[in-house]
Amino acid sequence: MDPEALHIGPAEIYVGGTLPASGEAVSVTAGVPSTGGTNVGFTEGDALFKVAQNLVKVSAQQALGNVKVKKTFEEPSIEFEMKEIDLEKMINVMNGGVLTIDEVSTPNKTTITGGGDPVVATKVITLVSEQDDGGYLIACLYAGYVDNDTEIPFNKDKESTLKVKLSGLTLMSRAKGDRTHQLVRQMPTE
Repeated sequence: MDPEALHIGPAEIYVGGTLPASGEAVSVTAGVPSTGGTNVGFTEGDALFKVAQNLVKVSAQQALGNVKVKKTFEEPSIEFEMKEIDLEKMINVMNGGVLTIDEVSTPNKTTITGGGDPVVATKVITLVSEQDDGGYLIACLYAGYVDNDTEIPFNKDKESTLKVKLSGLTLMSRAKGDRTHQLVRQMPTE
């Protein structure tokens, strides 16, 4: 048993950046992933890395249990709740839209306009969490896309948050077994 392998800690979430080379693990230097990207800022609650799977179980008359199982579908995702209602960060976790920053008018304005664009962009999504021993736990979606509606509640009793679900597409150009995501435990440097 290794108590250093127990994980407690929040995650920094980066959207965009560079896809790691096939077979190359994402690494972290000074808290920033080798993939780069834009940090989404403060989050609320858990950041959840998940790989959903559909399994077909095959039974036979001659056996009491299943004799074979085959995976027919898998989809990695990262879910989190964004606390910073910062349009320059939010545009990275929305499907479509155009960001305009007007620093000439009084008052200055930042605007996201949207609608009518059928293209859903994909981005590298990297979740980085420092461990107590100085190492990192890293999750990366190679071709993440926004897989939920954009909803920002307005409430007098608590701050507004943006719930985000980013799901990963399969990149058929990569080697089998390295097409959708990676989960990395980077050991601390001595």
